[in-house]
Order: sequence, then structure tokens, then C-alpha cells
Amino acid sequence: MCACSPQKVSDAATDYESKTSLPGLFKLRNGLQSLRPTYSEDVRSPHEEDQLRQPKLLQSLEAFLDERLAVVDRVGSNSKGYAAAKMRTDAHQQVFDAFLHSFTTYRSLLTRIKNEYDRSLDDALRSVFDNVHMQAELTTAQEQLDMTIRNAQQGAMEDAADARREIQDEVEQQEALAREAEASIESAQEETSAIRAEIARLREEEAELAKANHLAQQQLFQQSSFASSLQ
Repeated sequence: MCACSPQKVSDAATDYESKTSLPGLFKLRNGLQSLRPTYSEDVRSPHEEDQLRQPKLLQSLEAFLDERLAVVDRVGSNSKGYAAAKMRTDAHQQVFDAFLHSFTTYRSLLTRIKNEYDRSLDDALRSVFDNVHMQAELTTAQEQLDMTIRNAQQGAMEDAADARREIQDEVEQQEALAREAEASIESAQEETSAIRAEIARLREEEAELAKANHLAQQQLFQQSSFASSLQ
């Protein structure tokens, strides 16, 4: 969509205005004669007869309008929206001005009517111009909003990925600690079992030593002189 400024549109309108001129018909003093239809006694087709019956002023105005619109199409071929509408409106207004110049009696009244319509057209064109800019601003705002949303989504995805990595790292660390704790517990259990086995062995040795000591005491007693006297 083309968001052309009023100045650029005015420059374009001035450019194509300079390429055309008011038809000589409107400069004639007896221009009112051109308002009357012409007739021909020659045998012609209905379409040709209708064309011949058209007043010269009408023919000139239509040719003038076609010429202006052709210039607008050439000059504003790359323009859209407000610019194209402004140039086409200007072309029709100029043709109507040319029509007004063909009259004297009704010119003031017709000019007042035209001026009122021109004000309404100018208001409408300004509304079109404002709408074009508003649409451009809305488009820009929408693009910025879309970019902000994409950036926010990308940031959220990156933050979520970082959080998942941190959680995964923490889980792996805790699992490693748990494995180390399990290994420590198993080692402690093995040490406890070994200590218990050692204690049981020592108790057995202690019992055997106590038994051997008792037997040795009995043998010493039997071999002593006291035992002999008792016999």
C-alpha cells in the first residue's frame, strides 16, 4: 500500500497538468454553439448517428477527460491508494472546471455547487489519506507485536531449555550422590559383617583359651604337693 504525502501527490498532479492544455473549444466566444447536437442526412449506423448527434462540447469534454486519465495512468502507474485516487479526482475536477468555463450566466452558481462538492471530496480524500497512514501504522504495530511475541516465545523456549538443563544436571548430581551413598552403605555393611565375624571368632578363641586355661589349672593342681598329700 502506498502511503504518499499530500505534497508528493500535488507534485505528481502538477506534473501531468503541465502535459495537457485546455482544449481550444473552451476558449471560443461562441462556445455555446458547441452545446447543440449536430445532425447529418447521410445514411449511417445508429451508433455513428448517436455519436454525430453529440454536442461538440460533450465530445471535447470526453476527449479531454480521456486524455487526462491517460496521463494519470502514465504518471501514477506506480501509485496506489490515496495518490491514485487524488490524481483521478483532480482529473475529473479539471474537466468539470473546463465545463464551467463554457458558461457565463450560470458560472457563479455552478462554481458554488462545485466548491461545495470539492470540499466534501477533499474531506473524503483526507480521510482516505488518514486511513492509509493509519493502516500503515497498524501494519507496523502488528509487525512489531508479532516480532515481540516471537522474541518472547523464543526467550521463553530458551529459558525453559536452560531450566530443563539445570534440572537435569541437578538430577544427575543427586543420582550420583545417591549411588555414592548406596556404595558407602554397602561398604559399611560389609565392614560391619567382617567385624561381627571377627568378634565371633575372637569369642570362640576366648572360650577355647578359657577352657584350656581351666584344664591347665586342673593339671597343675593335680601335680602339686597339696594334691599328693590329700591322697
